[in-house]
Amino acid sequence: MKYKLVTGAMLTLLFIGMLTLAFNTQLTEAQPATTVYVDPPISAKDVTGIDQEFTVAIRIAQVQFLYSWRFDLEWNSSLLEIPDNPETPGIVEGISEGTFLNKEGEFQTTFVLRLFDGRVSVTCSLKGVAVDAAPSGSGTLATVTFKVKAEGECPLHFSFTRLTRPTSDVDPILIIISHTAEDGYFQYPLPMLYIEPSSIMDAGLGPGSNFTINIKVAQMTDLYAWNITLYWNPAILVAKNVIEGPFLKSAGTTVFSPPTINQMGGYLNANCTLVDLVPGANGTGTIAYITFQVKAKGQSRISLTLSRPPLPDLDKSELVDSAKALICHATENGYFECTSAPEIFEVVWESQVFHVVIESPSTVSDFAFFQSNKLISFDVNGSSGITSFCNVTIPKELLDGEPWMVKISGLLAPFVEKENETHTFLYFNYTHSTKDIEITGTQVIPEFSSVIILPLFMTLSLITVVFVKHKKK
Repeated sequence: MKYKLVTGAMLTLLFIGMLTLAFNTQLTEAQPATTVYVDPPISAKDVTGIDQEFTVAIRIAQVQFLYSWRFDLEWNSSLLEIPDNPETPGIVEGISEGTFLNKEGEFQTTFVLRLFDGRVSVTCSLKGVAVDAAPSGSGTLATVTFKVKAEGECPLHFSFTRLTRPTSDVDPILIIISHTAEDGYFQYPLPMLYIEPSSIMDAGLGPGSNFTINIKVAQMTDLYAWNITLYWNPAILVAKNVIEGPFLKSAGTTVFSPPTINQMGGYLNANCTLVDLVPGANGTGTIAYITFQVKAKGQSRISLTLSRPPLPDLDKSELVDSAKALICHATENGYFECTSAPEIFEVVWESQVFHVVIESPSTVSDFAFFQSNKLISFDVNGSSGITSFCNVTIPKELLDGEPWMVKISGLLAPFVEKENETHTFLYFNYTHSTKDIEITGTQVIPEFSSVIILPLFMTLSLITVVFVKHKKK
């Protein structure tokens, strides 16, 4: 009996322990991974010649209570160097502390660096800051400027990184913050994958119209195969077809696979490859033509993807050489905007007609004028995340402002005001999706206009004269 009681107690304790472990496991779910990385991941995109400079940021993402950091960055010193004036010992002009750890100058830090041939070691730590006040989140640790010495390519490699914080304000033992590090990559000249034209803003391209974009490569060496994924807003555009371009064919016989178009998801995938044992294509040219039909007024990104060895491929857009190796390249995306004619809204007040003109790529609806509130309101709608604008023309006789006030979804918004003798022009921008706009003035057309007031005045005057004459009799 005693054995059973002990066994039962042990089972009970074990069950409680398992429940506690399960409960604690739920409370301590994995936190987002902290990452130190080079931004942009592919450097020298805008470099056009030897001896030019470019700058990368060493950034951190999703860290909690960072108190000190260190990174050692390595590169090929025959291709790159960090500007350093020997007349200023102790100062390396090409390296600067970022704003994350010092909280944009609010905290004091110790920033120390050592520059070697093809390597730099940088350390930074807080001074006199409570542990629970240390910065959290994402930001820039440092910026590094390189000077291009020669054509070529190399990684910007983190050979060492360390992130720490003390256990507490009274316990100096350091806690190592777990994290990952993502290298950058330098290449000059840098091959490009891009869309031409990069921006399409045409009032003539209304719903039902078609247009074609070119998918192009530039500064390419030994392109043997390509695989692209393209994204757009399916509420605005419809992909009609994809045709192979002439660039890859210039190197030999190709196989162009039938493209996959997912209109509901707003993306397509296409690929093409050479088939013989031949060198790949070199130079600049068009790899594909893609035709879209405009479905509705609005804006849409037309986005290619970025492939960046030696980092993992992001989303299946690849350029491949004849050795079946990925070609490092930069990507430039495109943009479409259906810029239709301005919309004219009619306001009728006391038999007078006024016209408020709204020019915007957004869809404008629910326009209203509220005389008692000295207010014009309307809604704008467009693709989520897209930046848009309104240019509103208001007759001063209807509504004037000294000053004006513009609210977007209830929040005061900045605007640009211009005017002539008869009208005011208000320009402002915003980021979609649906927004309600309110424009408030300080002077509004009176409830009784001059057209009514003059006859009323004449009538009252006549009544007064008749009354006076009647009184004299």
